Order: sequence, then C-alpha cells, then structure tokens
Amino acid sequence: FYVSPGVASVLGYTPEQLLADPELWRRNTHADDLSQLLAAFNKAVDSKAPQTVECRVQSCDGAWRWLAVNVAAVPADSRAGVRLDGIARDVTERKQAEEALRESEERFRGVFEHATIGLYRTTPDGRILLANPALVRMLGYGSVEELASRDLEGEGFEPSYPRADFRRRVEAEGEVTGFESSWTRKDGTV
Repeated sequence: FYVSPGVASVLGYTPEQLLADPELWRRNTHADDLSQLLAAFNKAVDSKAPQTVECRVQSCDGAWRWLAVNVAAVPADSRAGVRLDGIARDVTERKQAEEALRESEERFRGVFEHATIGLYRTTPDGRILLANPALVRMLGYGSVEELASRDLEGEGFEPSYPRADFRRRVEAEGEVTGFESSWTRKDGTV
C-alpha cells in the first residue's frame, strides 16, 4: 500500500498513521457519505471504470473536509486480482462557496416572493422569465405561468407607454430608474 505525503496537508494524518490503521479512513468518513464512497469503490471494481465521488472526511483536528475521490480498479499482482488506486482532492472551498451561493439564492427567493411590489425579469424580446406573486396579482392573473404566456413586447405595456422606449433606455444606460409605464391587465384594464 502507498499513501501520499500530501494527505498530511489535507487531513493532518501522516501516511504512516493511515497505513497503520486501515479503518481510520472509514471511521473518519461522514456517516452520510460512507455508503456512497463504498458504492463507488464497488462500482469501480465491478465495472472496471473509474468512479468519482465527493465525500466529507474528518481531519485529525476534527474539522470536516470535502474530498473529491477518483478511484479506479487496476490489475494486482496478488491473489486478490484487483487493487484500487485513488486520488483525493480537497474541494472544501468549492463546496463552501456552493453552499454560500445556495443560501444567497434562498434569501433572494424569499425577498423576491414576499415583496409587496411587482418584480419580474424578461428576455430582451419581452418573454417573461420570472415574476413574483405581487405582480401576478397586480395584473389579475392566476399564476406566473399564465402571466408568462403573454408577450410583453406586443401586449404587456399599454400602447401609449411602448416597451421599446424602456428597452432603449436599458440598452443605452444599463439600468433604468424613475421610468413609469402603464400595463394592460388580464381583464383589459390599465
């Protein structure tokens, strides 16, 4: 068996410690991730195809580190016939950034969904991508999907407030503030 000295920089264990205690990696793999890691090992052996899995492993100081483990079964010289070779990369910073982004998206979604003003996002040609419940109610629709089925370019803004004026300002200035427009509601009122 061989364990790279680089493992010490990630988990704090020396290669000698890991080799002396073959179950150390199993005990230190997060309980929620152990079955997935073992399944990847088995699949690598059964399919003879490399496998990749991300799992949490506890370092010697008690901190959890995310590792991307790439494992492949290779023919062995022993009677076992197969040996597993693996490479583990520390992906903790990426996983933390992904979690922070997910939390930020949840906060944005909460603000967006509960705002009392109408908020929306469209494509440049007027197709509605997002709309919050306040806008749906303001315009008299029953759902975002129903509202999204209309074409803002052709039927959203009331004719004396052409959407083209709004689009020109956005394209020229990058953002628009203080622009008032009238919209046509589902029932035809303005």
